[in-house]
Amino acid sequence: HSLLAARLLERDGATVVRCRTGREAVLALQSMRDGKTPLFDIVLMDLFMPDLDGLEATRRIRALFAAAAANMPMCPPIVALTANAFPEDRERCLRAGMDDYLAKPFDPDELNSVIARWTGPRAVRSIGRKPAA
Repeated sequence: HSLLAARLLERDGATVVRCRTGREAVLALQSMRDGKTPLFDIVLMDLFMPDLDGLEATRRIRALFAAAAANMPMCPPIVALTANAFPEDRERCLRAGMDDYLAKPFDPDELNSVIARWTGPRAVRSIGRKPAA
């Protein structure tokens, strides 16, 4: 479903940066923080990735931004994508520093709602829907 989210977002015109591992995600956010790449509006973090899982990657990303200078960008919202839908799983995600949680399988409306909640009205779109004729 991480691939589904990326495809839906790309189809809607968003630029998506895909990371195969948790370590790649940390490096991508470090590059953004350091001004080497454009700012991210939101991070959709899969919990089960090779190398570093999503929880540890999130902890490291939060530490990077906690140590950032005042003139550096703020950390974008981090939303967990996981098949684990139990309340204790959600709590683990929030304790690791994630801002929100989206259980798989999700539908386009749920994805749209989470993105709108964290990125504001400019991101409200109809992900996964065909435009009206």
